[in-house]
Amino acid sequence: MNSSLIDAAYQVNALFLLLGENNLPNAVAALTLTCPGGEVYLIYTDRTQAKAENLRDFLQGTGQFGAVHGVDLAAYQSEPSEIRKRLAMAMLGLSGRVGMNYTGGTKAMAVHAYGLVAERYPDAVFSYLDSNTSTMVVDNPSGPSPRFKIPIKLSLKSLLQIYGLQWKADQPPRQEPLCTAAATDFMRLHQDYALGEEWRCWCNQVLRRVAKSDRFNRWLEEWELAQLDPLRMGQLSPDWVRVLQRHFAAGVSDWNLRAGVLLGEFAAEPSPLAGLCQWLDGVWLEHYTLAQVQQIAEGSGIHEAKMSLNIANPQNLDQSWAKFEFDVAFMQGYQLFALSCSATHQRGLCKSKLLEARTRSQQMGGIEARFGLVCLARGTKSLQQELATETRDRRVAVFGRADLPLLGQKIRAWVAENS
Repeated sequence: MNSSLIDAAYQVNALFLLLGENNLPNAVAALTLTCPGGEVYLIYTDRTQAKAENLRDFLQGTGQFGAVHGVDLAAYQSEPSEIRKRLAMAMLGLSGRVGMNYTGGTKAMAVHAYGLVAERYPDAVFSYLDSNTSTMVVDNPSGPSPRFKIPIKLSLKSLLQIYGLQWKADQPPRQEPLCTAAATDFMRLHQDYALGEEWRCWCNQVLRRVAKSDRFNRWLEEWELAQLDPLRMGQLSPDWVRVLQRHFAAGVSDWNLRAGVLLGEFAAEPSPLAGLCQWLDGVWLEHYTLAQVQQIAEGSGIHEAKMSLNIANPQNLDQSWAKFEFDVAFMQGYQLFALSCSATHQRGLCKSKLLEARTRSQQMGGIEARFGLVCLARGTKSLQQELATETRDRRVAVFGRADLPLLGQKIRAWVAENS
């Protein structure tokens, strides 16, 4: 397939977009195919009105368009006469070149809108976004249709806006991982299955038992954590003790968490002791994953990477808890890559996390999003194949225990396969 950057000859003054369940292709089409100061017409139904409002707000916020109009089909998404009548009214007074991108919408909307635009504007530019190749395809009835690469770089914040989402104002995502050297040592020790199980047992039997609330299964308040007696380390092998001494000021047989905060990188955190507990209990894997993504970003076309995306409830932005959270997410161009991280080897939990990653990634980035899991499982190939068949999406990736030492390289290969 030959493709190049979009030719200005295919940009239009008035672009019609058919809205369906996925806003991203229409946002990309508007940003790619509309001349500076051009106008966009969003053709929507009562089922996609909210999506039209989200997309209109995003496009208007870019300042690139003269106007963003709505063409309301109400409940007539499959009624040819109403589709043509309402679209014809929107065409009154148009000037300049006209185009239509028909990636979204119903089949009836696409057929009848296409027919009317072609009838009224013989030189109209028709296009669709091919999600399999991430290229914009421009219709050419007399030969092969030209395909163009998409030069747009969307931020994670912009991507969320396209879908009417935002992260919680009081819990912005993290851009820099914490304690990457310690996370690397944790990864190294977890290559030994017995050492990994030893750490999980210590977290369950010591850390969680004393540092979590029995009633709510949450970490204790900071003042409560500060008053804890030193944690016993007798069941940990010398390998673990040396790592905790090196990075978190542990003693020989016991460990004061307050000393760990001071030596580690948690002192500036809103809840430093709880943050350290979370890190030790498994969040270290998220920090390690983000660090690995950032190491390969420049050579992989990745322009933004963050972790701990707490997405607010769009119906109640003041809600204290997030609607959902994503562990690690990064952007390549307009495409979202989302990774769920779970410091477990249990197949059932891994499968559950991967299915959730699929759902959440599509909420954040549409069907163009790629999703995966970073975990401690040993048989990741069969898990990936099972989920790929189940979700009918072979863009899924599962990175397990054996992949962790070269995780950055593995992620780079995954990105390259899906670019």
